Amino acid sequence: MYPKKINLIVLITFLFINFSFASVSQAETYDTIFEGFKNTGVNAGYQTKEGGAPKNEFIVAFTRYANGMMTLMGILFMVFMLRAGWLWMSARGNDEQIRKAKNMIINSVIAIGIILFARIIAEFVLYWVGESTTITG
Repeated sequence: MYPKKINLIVLITFLFINFSFASVSQAETYDTIFEGFKNTGVNAGYQTKEGGAPKNEFIVAFTRYANGMMTLMGILFMVFMLRAGWLWMSARGNDEQIRKAKNMIINSVIAIGIILFARIIAEFVLYWVGESTTITG
């Protein structure tokens, strides 16, 4: 228990020291970073407003991220379903293995349902945020 507290104190101290060295006096560094963001957005085809901030990059980027995560979750769902099917098919009457396969199928279906529901909620929130923060002209 004692070494865990020491590790936590060392980690917090390290993070505090690390963040304390980031000073606001590095304005040219921040300008360079924002200019890089502007160039990245323009090269990716996004319209930018003054100062280099993209007009609607967050919603587009989040949608791409969410689509990628949904693809990964779908792949994991299929892997778990195939594994459960294999367990069930190779059970040879072993009730414990059949029960394990059924539980894996049920848990996989519940998980993909939760993931789809969360995605629907995120889409509604992004739609409402996009409607309220649309930049015109």
